[in-house]
Amino acid sequence: MSDLLTFRRCSGGDTPAGRSVCASRPPVNLAMLDLKICTENLLMFWAGQIAVASGVGVPQEHGVPVLAGWLQRYLWVFDGVPWGVMAAEEIVAQSRLVAEVVADSGADECEETPPEWASCRVVASWLTRCGYRVSHMRVWRWAQAGLVRTVTGDGGTLVCYTDAERACIDAAPGVGVAVLHPMV
Repeated sequence: MSDLLTFRRCSGGDTPAGRSVCASRPPVNLAMLDLKICTENLLMFWAGQIAVASGVGVPQEHGVPVLAGWLQRYLWVFDGVPWGVMAAEEIVAQSRLVAEVVADSGADECEETPPEWASCRVVASWLTRCGYRVSHMRVWRWAQAGLVRTVTGDGGTLVCYTDAERACIDAAPGVGVAVLHPMV
């Protein structure tokens, strides 16, 4: 769930020259942050109730995985308290909500594809995502050497992503900067 707190920017599309649109927005996804905080608060509340009922200490870390694991260890306490059914129902409902939101988060995002033309930094970033070890300076050098097509516009010089990828593939494996490493 923590991975979904930051926004992912989609590339290409309707923007000129394959650049992504810069928009002013918070650095985190507030809806995901709200869900995470609500989940942590719910689990922390019930962990506190179980701690009082069973005489054990509450976990010091308040992360969802830590609290969920701690609550799982003390499931037996739910059977012996009058509020056990209500606690279990609330936790299960929140768990289903989190599972639904996390499962749907991938469906709503646009499919990320590298831009056809972009700056050296953006192209290097996309190549890194694909498993190549390449810096923006290497892409710039390839552009200067004519290995990568360039287009100069009012936004600066853009390089062709396909040409840069081809240059990575053609680079000698012993060089170390453009070696393909499978993503695990």
